[in-house]
Amino acid sequence: MRTLTHLLESIEHSFTAEQERKALQLFDALSEAQIEELTSTQYVKSWQAGLVMRHLPVSRLVPYAAPLLVHLQDLNWPAAPYVADVLVAMGAPIVPALRRVFATDPNDGIWIINLIYNVIQRWEAPLARLLEAELIGYVRYAAPEGESIAALEALQRLLPTEEHRQLYDFLREAYEHNAALLGELREAFDCE
Repeated sequence: MRTLTHLLESIEHSFTAEQERKALQLFDALSEAQIEELTSTQYVKSWQAGLVMRHLPVSRLVPYAAPLLVHLQDLNWPAAPYVADVLVAMGAPIVPALRRVFATDPNDGIWIINLIYNVIQRWEAPLARLLEAELIGYVRYAAPEGESIAALEALQRLLPTEEHRQLYDFLREAYEHNAALLGELREAFDCE
């Protein structure tokens, strides 16, 4: 039997849509152990693994939401855009895993920005609202490199104008001694 790695290597960039469809059918019968391997960080640099994950039914990938979030720590990893599509499609079942990232990794601002822009911002507002408290907390964290501005952007469609303005004012004060961050904040929002 061919290993998962060998199966992935059989998918080529030059496939026609029909060839790709046929190649992806080989992955319909993956075992749970193979899906666990596929969703591990072992394949973050494999666009083929990302393509396969996007092909599989979302319901088969939901149990692996936490390791899939790790695929978005670096958007340069070839699997990242495919995995982002999967995470968006998963919806509410990944909220607990996202909450853990906000709670345990606030200093990994790039990862949090990637999750905000590539997952949370792509959800409809009612779903994104499930993470409202975490987004507000991240704004109040006032991340030192300005990552909290992304959380404030995500909150713009979720909060009443006055509440959003209060958070904007909070960040403006937090970043008042950093001209670059203050400029970035002002550029993102027309509040003044």
